[in-house]
Amino acid sequence: MEDIIKLYKDGYSIRKIARLIYKSDSTISKILKGQGIYIKKTQKGPINKKVLIKKYILERKGADTISREIGRTQENTLYWIKKYGIKTRKRPDYPSPTKGKKRPDLTIRNKLNVGKRHHFWGKRRPDHSKKIRGKKHPNWRGGISRKTDKLRHKYWKELKEWRILIFKRDDYTCQKCKKRGGDIEPHHKKSISKYPKFIIQIENGQTLCKKCHKKETIKAIKNGWKYHKDHKVVK
Repeated sequence: MEDIIKLYKDGYSIRKIARLIYKSDSTISKILKGQGIYIKKTQKGPINKKVLIKKYILERKGADTISREIGRTQENTLYWIKKYGIKTRKRPDYPSPTKGKKRPDLTIRNKLNVGKRHHFWGKRRPDHSKKIRGKKHPNWRGGISRKTDKLRHKYWKELKEWRILIFKRDDYTCQKCKKRGGDIEPHHKKSISKYPKFIIQIENGQTLCKKCHKKETIKAIKNGWKYHKDHKVVK
């Protein structure tokens, strides 16, 4: 609180204080009003050219100091300096500490970290995933996931191959509307929840487009399968 008041009295604008403290302009203005400090109204219109020439060229003051004296923002003063065609001063180029020096030869150091000489050569990283599986994991919720999800997770590699084989067998055409290509999806004729043994069987799969696949799932739900919010399937 005291720092904001001090900065404002020193000549800093509300916008600049907001940038320094990482807060909005409105919050700083509220703080100042709450403390009973008179907030200066921002001046509008152009800055006098003679004033800028006197302070910037003759007195060689910076845009930051001029803006404090006039009661404008730094961006506004720089805008009018450029608008009047006054040549801006360049910042002094500070010499780089690595200028004129050669880069250190790191080839010898890098060679030491390759092959048998490396400290990790021939060692295996410890499998930390085993320690946090199942009930040990912090996100464990008592095994509420569906049976179908567990089966899909178990046979994810086989299902990838099963998917490609069905698409190739059906020539990438929907078996209901006979449309070739587009958004095609593999469909289990016999549901995974009822018949988990036929999950990877090619005879149990067929290629369907997105619309036809949606219709098939709606039919399955109407036949007595209902999906609840807690992701459990009940007859």
